Amino acid sequence: MYGNLIKHMRTESGLSQSELAKIVGIAQNSLSAFELNVREAKFELVVRIAEACDFEVILKDKNSNEEIVVKKK
Repeated sequence: MYGNLIKHMRTESGLSQSELAKIVGIAQNSLSAFELNVREAKFELVVRIAEACDFEVILKDKNSNEEIVVKKK
């Protein structure tokens, strides 16, 4: 679900998968699986990735239509 978003944040920040994985404390192959939507990243991990990539995460209307907005800080 978050794969394209994760990849977008990482590439916009100029980080390799290995670099970002090390920063957020996960294996590179896990990050790759998240980006390819083979595995689903938990929302908390998406927030950690966003922070590492210098993005801000805004969650709107969590109870009904969950919308996630990210923007570069």
